[in-house]
Amino acid sequence: MKTKFLLLAASLLLADSSLKAQLLADVSFGYDQSVFEPSGTSPFDQVNDVWGKLKDSDGNPLTSTNSVAGIGYFTTTPTSFNANTAIFDDFVFLASGTINATFPGELDVTISNVDVTAAAGKKAYLAFFKGITDVNNYANAVELGLVSAMVWDTFSGAASPSTPTPLSFAIGKSAIDPSNGGTGGVYIGSEKNDPRFGSEEGFNYETEPVPEPSTYALLIGSLALLYVLRRR
Repeated sequence: MKTKFLLLAASLLLADSSLKAQLLADVSFGYDQSVFEPSGTSPFDQVNDVWGKLKDSDGNPLTSTNSVAGIGYFTTTPTSFNANTAIFDDFVFLASGTINATFPGELDVTISNVDVTAAAGKKAYLAFFKGITDVNNYANAVELGLVSAMVWDTFSGAASPSTPTPLSFAIGKSAIDPSNGGTGGVYIGSEKNDPRFGSEEGFNYETEPVPEPSTYALLIGSLALLYVLRRR
């Protein structure tokens, strides 16, 4: 009886310590809202005037019915990045959201009480997909994009039951792309200057098509042939 009591007490202590160790955050991601000015003082004071629209490889804004975006981290960072959905096999989506139904291309999402315990200290990446509306179906995406920025905070949170830590991951700033003076990166896809804004002020992001399986087979075959020829 005493042994059972000790085991129960130990279990309760472990559960209590696990609960206390949980880290929570209110995670926001999407376009850069700093473009907004007081009404009447700027031509960019409407919801449809934002930095950081998400578009497909043809430059068409993504829509709520054909796309989804998610913020998260890699458990094992890829050694190389390409539009192969398999790289997300090692990616953990902490929060996801859809494009604004009224304004195509615009993403403005806040998810409250996100458990970031396992993500603490990890680098944040924003992934966006065309052809799916649920990040869990990433393997079926027809196009995808992946960006990050060193100006973003790494994931952190407040131990429950404290107020969750607010985390914001804005896109549309020149800091995303190293070629524009920043130290972040457009890992998959491309960054395009928004012509409504000045040079190197506001940027949109476009996806990259996912190669068809036959394309991968052709690439692998070509590499194998090249290897054989070099051996000779």
